[in-house]
Amino acid sequence: MSSSSDPPTTTTTILSQHVIVMRHGHRLDNFDATWTAVAARPWDPPLYHDGFVKASDVGDRIRRLNLPIHRVFVSPFLRCVQTAARVVEALCGGDGDGEGLDPSKLKVAIEYGLCEMLNNDAIRSNVAPKDGRFDFNIPELEAMLPAGTVDHSVTRVYKELPRWGESDARSRYKSIIRALADKYPSENLLLVTHGEGVGTFSSWLKGERVYNVQYCGYVHAKRKIYLGDNSSYASGIFELLDIGPDENSISFETSPMSDGVHGRISYRTRTLGGEYDSSSPHFDIESMPVVEHFYDFLFSAFCERRAGNLVDHDDIAVEQELGVHIQTAANLVASPNYTDMAFFIHLV
Repeated sequence: MSSSSDPPTTTTTILSQHVIVMRHGHRLDNFDATWTAVAARPWDPPLYHDGFVKASDVGDRIRRLNLPIHRVFVSPFLRCVQTAARVVEALCGGDGDGEGLDPSKLKVAIEYGLCEMLNNDAIRSNVAPKDGRFDFNIPELEAMLPAGTVDHSVTRVYKELPRWGESDARSRYKSIIRALADKYPSENLLLVTHGEGVGTFSSWLKGERVYNVQYCGYVHAKRKIYLGDNSSYASGIFELLDIGPDENSISFETSPMSDGVHGRISYRTRTLGGEYDSSSPHFDIESMPVVEHFYDFLFSAFCERRAGNLVDHDDIAVEQELGVHIQTAANLVASPNYTDMAFFIHLV
């Protein structure tokens, strides 16, 4: 299945894709001060007892959503694999509060792109490998996951780990979340990663900085997927559904990611084959949170009007989040015999 900047010529199916991004459970080195001094791999702590319990509890909570999770992707760090194992066990269980998933239909894979930040912000230099090489025994880690769930056919998005000293892990987390969602657009995903990964996705969704993610905290989002009859698809933007396991699991700063921008958004229409109308309805942007404003405008002005012809504009939103001054046109091309429309965004 391929994605394109152009929507499917004919939309045959509209569905919702759910993505849950979760932090690992409690790590042992934060509860046992003596562990690091004697550990063979002090940079890769296992879960503490409470971490196993919490992971199982959160897995039960996700199962009770009665939402089919098709794929689980997990960081290769031990605490994440152990967390994923407990969550998958809970997802495949069943009781009166929710139906368990069929283990044969739940596919789990290790993804390097979800790994911990490989820099001194996350791993102290005195415990990091002296040569900067982080080695993982993937078969050994896969053996920790519930029997029958590991998908050995998956091709990793990141073929290898980032280099030690990476300076922009947030961009990596954003890239891998998008890449996995786009690679499996018709499947619901659970990504087990680290606090910074959960924080990155949460900031992406809310347009606010995250300063803390508790152990096993997660963010749940969904987006619309428009499948075409030519094996192509278009995607909507992610919408925040829930923060769990409770509302305090992720803490946001009160100030927005940006102090605001100034500029103008306008739209122009034309009949098929004609020129754009020179009279441009518009409104000014005055110190407003960029992401919220942009998303609201796109949905109210176009998506609700003609569902099924939406292309993914997250790239433009990302540029705005980063404060880049841009002048670009986001072309939303409708099916033949419709008037098409373009949005012109100019930030100053």
